[in-house]
Amino acid sequence: GSQSPFKEEFVQAPVENLGTSKLGAELLLKTRSLAGLYKTIALRLFTVYGPGSKPKQFIPESILKIKSSNPNAKFHSPDILRDFIYIDDVVSAIISSIHLINHDIKFETLNVGTGIGTSIKEVILILVDLLESKKNIDFIDNSDNNNIDINHIADLSHIKNKLNWQPTISLRMGLRKVLDNF
Repeated sequence: GSQSPFKEEFVQAPVENLGTSKLGAELLLKTRSLAGLYKTIALRLFTVYGPGSKPKQFIPESILKIKSSNPNAKFHSPDILRDFIYIDDVVSAIISSIHLINHDIKFETLNVGTGIGTSIKEVILILVDLLESKKNIDFIDNSDNNNIDINHIADLSHIKNKLNWQPTISLRMGLRKVLDNF
């Protein structure tokens, strides 16, 4: 997978429907904003997590697997990197971005992440540690099945420059908050 952080100007044809719909919406907003119809700030949220996440999302699903009565748990794609950002940091970025509307902008794209790539395996091991689980964990590397899964890590230089914003909640602290609310 790609190791370089995603910059705002980096636009690659997405390989899945969700990415395609996000890019399409962003391009439509950009076109209409540059035509002078309104101002737009497009926030590209990376892997958001926190209390209230849907049960099928990676973090809650992993917690349920680790807490289950089954003595074994299997996880796939251990080496894939994701930029996990806690919901409170996302809210803080949204609030910080609102002041841009008062500036002379028509369209602005900002990455909202931590700038840190964490592997699926690392997240699972942190959860196992926080849950003090004795479960047997198996990691299945399915990177040889022509899976086009690439790493997703935000480049934060633009949002830091535009908003003087940066995240404040570490992954371990965020996961602890999720577990406290689980």
